Amino acid sequence: METILAAALLWAAAATIGLAFAVRRARILRRDEVRLRKECQQNLERLREMEQEFNSVCYSISHDLRAPLRSIHGFSQIVARNYKAKLDEDGRQFLDIVESNASQLNQMIEDVLMYSRIARRDLSIGELDMDVLARKIVDEIRNSVPERDIQFELQPLPKSQGDVNMVRQVWNQLIHNAVKFTRPRSCAVIQIEGQLEADRTVYSIRDNGVGFDMAYADKLFGLFQRLHSSEEFEGTGSGLALVKRILSRHGGNVWVDSKPDIGTVFHFSLPKP
Repeated sequence: METILAAALLWAAAATIGLAFAVRRARILRRDEVRLRKECQQNLERLREMEQEFNSVCYSISHDLRAPLRSIHGFSQIVARNYKAKLDEDGRQFLDIVESNASQLNQMIEDVLMYSRIARRDLSIGELDMDVLARKIVDEIRNSVPERDIQFELQPLPKSQGDVNMVRQVWNQLIHNAVKFTRPRSCAVIQIEGQLEADRTVYSIRDNGVGFDMAYADKLFGLFQRLHSSEEFEGTGSGLALVKRILSRHGGNVWVDSKPDIGTVFHFSLPKP
């Protein structure tokens, strides 16, 4: 009897200690939850402040910087129209440089504003026929550069969901990228395909272009980042940053694999409906 009583007392003591630990652990978890929620709220407020500052900078760019840029561009055109014939070869070359740089700066401003608008724009989500989107861009390219030998290989693409205008920009940028960087090839080969995975749909655009060293891949999706000089290939280096921002807004992603002088493949994903 004494043994049973002792065992019962031990069990009761152990249960009390266990309950005390459980209560203490629950209090710690609640305290950690409150702290984490507070930190998340603070981080969210900081992100909102950063977004507001970014939008303010974009507003300044669109209103304050465009006015002098328009003057530079306008006056350079007046000089070119009225006085270019009176300039020597060096003068004409300098004037061409001014006009070219003014046009490039204007395009960079447009890209920054587009980058900002993507973050603020409401998404209009609907079903996306990716075959139609990709094929339409391919047809436009074939008509725009009939002199080039470009072999497009389009596999049937799974449907997805998203904002049709934004996702069209993704296809447009990635397919045009493949066309641009295969320009040195006598025959460009561009393969477009898609596949369903467990929780997402992945699309790929593969080319046999000039490629690049993957050591610099982390720079590729930054605004105005270039891996090739403007003398080699035109562009401001903002297209892939826009692609990444659009896909991030959709809960998707974009990544790349490339080898110099062999080619590049861009993959992008969208969540399954």
